[in-house]
Amino acid sequence: MKKVLTKILPFLGADKTPRKHKPIGQSLLEFAIALPVLVFILMAMMEFGFILNFYLSLLDATREAAHWASLADPFRVDPVSGQITYYSTTAGLVKGALDPKSLNPTYEGRRLILNESTDDVIVTVYCVTGSGVTAYPSAGGYHLYGNDTSAFTATDISNTYLSGAPEAGLVLVEVYFGYKPVIGMFYRNTIMLRAHSIMPANAADPIGDPAVCQTPP
Repeated sequence: MKKVLTKILPFLGADKTPRKHKPIGQSLLEFAIALPVLVFILMAMMEFGFILNFYLSLLDATREAAHWASLADPFRVDPVSGQITYYSTTAGLVKGALDPKSLNPTYEGRRLILNESTDDVIVTVYCVTGSGVTAYPSAGGYHLYGNDTSAFTATDISNTYLSGAPEAGLVLVEVYFGYKPVIGMFYRNTIMLRAHSIMPANAADPIGDPAVCQTPP
């Protein structure tokens, strides 16, 4: 009977001799070798989490500013200053979203402070027609600090614009932020993060038939 059961359930006939365990010293050695790798992976995951968190904050800031800019008029002259304040206001919204204390001195909380020497906010309005793309206020857009160049050109916008899409105005908001590693165990150099948002800008739509881009005052 036992032989039959052994054939059906092989583990019943397995060797019952106790197995020898690894020496404690060997286990400790293996753990010591694996520990630095595990710590490195853990630290890298944490640092990546910080980077992702910062990037999402940058992205949210550009979205908020672009949403405001999409509803405003990029050609409107401020009656007080006599200048077009659209671009500086949009860039200021990005800065304020990242550092609420710049708008509210009583704010106490998380702040992402732009470095005037290395960071930048770029705002560009595009008018897309069948004959080409016009950038405002000029090629390269408005710069808050003048430390970076836009990652987009009029040609890039034209190449990515869907064929047959209606002629329209667009606003592009970009932010460049120098991220300093929080943990910095293995990498201490500043990492430049960039986020952008692009939305329709109805006030910049081409006018006339055939449609042409508007001329700023």
